[in-house]
Amino acid sequence: MDSISLSTITIFMYAGASLVQGLSLFNCMRHTKLWLVLLGFAAVAIHALLLHHWIDLTTGQNLTAFNMLSLVVWLIALLVLFVILFKPLDMLTIFIFPLAMLSILLVVGFPSRFIIATDGRPSELFHILLSVITFAVMCVAGLQAILLAVQQRILRLKPAGTLLHKLPPLITMEKLLFQTIAIGFVLLSLLLATSLYAFYAVLLRDSVILQKTVIVVVAWVIIGLLLLGRYLWGWRGRKAIYCT
Repeated sequence: MDSISLSTITIFMYAGASLVQGLSLFNCMRHTKLWLVLLGFAAVAIHALLLHHWIDLTTGQNLTAFNMLSLVVWLIALLVLFVILFKPLDMLTIFIFPLAMLSILLVVGFPSRFIIATDGRPSELFHILLSVITFAVMCVAGLQAILLAVQQRILRLKPAGTLLHKLPPLITMEKLLFQTIAIGFVLLSLLLATSLYAFYAVLLRDSVILQKTVIVVVAWVIIGLLLLGRYLWGWRGRKAIYCT
């Protein structure tokens, strides 16, 4: 089957999962979580096949901006699906599944090539994969923070509605948020350490690598301060949400 057909099927799978989640908000469908998980995992499975077709070429890895965007969104969708198997955070799919559909449309609509041959440089491939995984985990934390901000605003302005009944209590949501941030901080620390080890020889001579390193260090400091504030001074609520 060609990539256009697979892309169409994947988009319909993501759209079906999004529709199921939308219907669950209005209690219009039974067993919504089962259908959400089934359609979601089917979509990410076919999406993975598409990514392999787009990225892993015989000449190397095709790491265009849209390919990398689709890879990151795919990984976020996969992480979210695993999270909702154990935690009642189904609402996260409202954010990520439409983004997954958009990422596929961008790759199909704007095909291009940026080949990097990593066969002889496994450390570079590890660095790329670790970067993508770290970014995906932190994006999940960002989505949780958005959901938490919406939940807090609804609680302040309105009586409890359908949306609030679909979410865990605020304390549980904050605990899950900081667990995700802690995992992201560990990954970011590992990414920073491996980056300095791999690129220290050219760090001061290559402005692009230096800029990226500075950005990672700034992010590492901010997230470290956020975790420190949480565990030493009990930061929570809007301060924790907006800092995330």
